Amino acid sequence: VILDTTGLSLEESVNEIIERINSDLENLEMSSTKRAEYKEKATAEIESLNSKIAEQKQKIEEITKTISEKQSNLAKMEQELVSIIMPTYNATKHLGSSIESILNQTYTNWELLISDDASTNKHTREILNYYKDLDKRIKIFLLPQNLGPACARNKSITEARGKYIAFCDSDDRWMPDKLEKQIAFMNKKDCCLSFT
Repeated sequence: VILDTTGLSLEESVNEIIERINSDLENLEMSSTKRAEYKEKATAEIESLNSKIAEQKQKIEEITKTISEKQSNLAKMEQELVSIIMPTYNATKHLGSSIESILNQTYTNWELLISDDASTNKHTREILNYYKDLDKRIKIFLLPQNLGPACARNKSITEARGKYIAFCDSDDRWMPDKLEKQIAFMNKKDCCLSFT
């Protein structure tokens, strides 16, 4: 007996086999030995197809779970503001590219708090003003006197509104997915501190 199940789903293949078995058992004259062999082969084929169905269902469940987790992480990410702390002092060489790396983040729910530590170079202020006007998420604080990077960072921290605090110096550059990956990792592991 040849069963052609080409183009059928696994469930349809099983039903096809069962129908053919019932039809053949009714219409064919078989010896008891042949009938037993036929049933055994047909049963083995059905079990194999049922096994494949179970494997497919398991894969679907795993994919559904992964999608659900990603959607959950995305929902959390959209709700959580990240406050990025950046001190500056006469940082004309790399300041622009550093800010650009933050603007290019795939994770967009952030605020950039830049505290300038009384720079003497006017070009630093010009760069800061340009980016402040470019994006409302960027906020600039000008310290009246030079007190060092720690004080500049602390000033930005006091102004922060985010759930997370991230540090980026004015000569650092981030990969575009840095925040996205880091926040997703922290949510998944339920941790309050991480570093890269």
